[in-house]
Amino acid sequence: MIVGVAALIARLPLLVVAHGVTPGGDSEGYVALADQIGDGRYAGMARTPGYPMFVWLCGLLPGSTLDGVVIVQHLIGIALAVGLTAFGWRAFSPAAGVMAGAIAAISTPLLVAA
Repeated sequence: MIVGVAALIARLPLLVVAHGVTPGGDSEGYVALADQIGDGRYAGMARTPGYPMFVWLCGLLPGSTLDGVVIVQHLIGIALAVGLTAFGWRAFSPAAGVMAGAIAAISTPLLVAA
């Protein structure tokens, strides 16, 4: 529980900022591929359709597509931290579970990748 709260607190500032597409970056390409999926004309053979499909599904949520993607990815990050805590707690020890979950909750790569 405490690890989930820590993960939410660490991600909260990242949820309330404006989200935009990076011109020329991966985000622009993935949003374009998601739009193709939505139009029924996916031609992104250079990339597998998994993540563009995820982006398209997040676009079905209220608000902008990018806001939906960021929020869902941060929710997945929180769930990952809680899941690691539960797994580590049962498989190894309570201390190991809490440490693994806490690292996932506040790890910079997991925060900025979302």
